[in-house]
Amino acid sequence: MKVCGALMLWMLCACSPSAPVKLGFLGGLSGRVSDFGEAGRNGTLLAVEDANAVGGINGHLIELMIGDDEQNAERAVAATKKMLAAKVAAIIGPMTSAMGEAMLPIATQAEIVVVSPTISATTLLAKDDMLFAVSPSVSQSATLSATYEYARGARRVAIVYDLSNRAYTVDWVNNFGKGFAAMGGSVVAEASFVSGDDASYSQAVKKLSGARPDLLS
Repeated sequence: MKVCGALMLWMLCACSPSAPVKLGFLGGLSGRVSDFGEAGRNGTLLAVEDANAVGGINGHLIELMIGDDEQNAERAVAATKKMLAAKVAAIIGPMTSAMGEAMLPIATQAEIVVVSPTISATTLLAKDDMLFAVSPSVSQSATLSATYEYARGARRVAIVYDLSNRAYTVDWVNNFGKGFAAMGGSVVAEASFVSGDDASYSQAVKKLSGARPDLLS
């Protein structure tokens, strides 16, 4: 939220003395991974309440517009367009890299700042766009995870990953496998599922059962 504060101070130069600062929050508040989106929304609401309790930003109160992307690309695009029409100064979120992949081109074209606490897919970072990412890249976190697991004694790893956030999970699997192999370990099996679909998760786990891994990731 310190990053958000700095950005808002910069944008206030275009505001009239009494105008509120309009911000948007975008996250999955229903459907798959809704707990993740709710946590992001609640944290944003607390930050806004704290800021407004002391007069907002340079005397400008903050108005928050909340959008639900439902972990669906079309909904993320629609919610982003609705926020742009409402003249938000910046968007906080989305909470997953898959939704970032969908809405960032629109926000960048409109020159609206996007501050995400959790987007980390390698393909979305270090670009000339409007994204300010707070989390480290997947390549960093997956490599650190591989190093940690190898140091704990793991040598044969099976990985099950969620296709509903493919931009992140496939990136993580690739970087983990590369780092783990470089140390002498091996990914002996992979299987995918769709979050919220218990049947596909059960099938994925069964697919890995015969690989005899010493770690399931």
